[in-house]
Amino acid sequence: RQNADGDYGFGVMVLDQSQMEIVDSLVEANIRVGIWGSEPGTEVTATGTVIRDSSPDDVDHVATGINITNGCVVNLSGCLVDGNSDLNLYAQNSETSFNVEGTLIRNQNTETGTDVGAGLMVNDAAVADVSHSLFTGNATAALWAVMSGSSITLTESAVLNTRAGAN
Repeated sequence: RQNADGDYGFGVMVLDQSQMEIVDSLVEANIRVGIWGSEPGTEVTATGTVIRDSSPDDVDHVATGINITNGCVVNLSGCLVDGNSDLNLYAQNSETSFNVEGTLIRNQNTETGTDVGAGLMVNDAAVADVSHSLFTGNATAALWAVMSGSSITLTESAVLNTRAGAN
């Protein structure tokens, strides 16, 4: 959670060419970000893990289940990403990617009054490969690719019950 100095309560941070493996774990109710990864060579692998209920701070009013940028790679297998405010999964910048298999991405939360939301958003040339996964109950868009070079490959998966966004 955010302290009096304005520092944030990210659940997990993986930076600067570090690697982290998260197995059969719970990342829950963190401020702004459940899992944050950044920089080339940084890799996070989560298996059988629940990432849920990240909530916004009082400054930026945004929150994401998993937020990766600047070349980080995240591999998800058999996970639940649920009820995060704004975006359940977000990737930005080239060389940044999600590899998602057998994962449930659901119920992106719009109750905080956010302008935009998605189950998965890739932006500014980030990419995602998604297979054998289910997107349900997300808001604005279940999957959203923005800006040149961004791409999502969806294979043997389902997208259901996407709701209108908050605004």
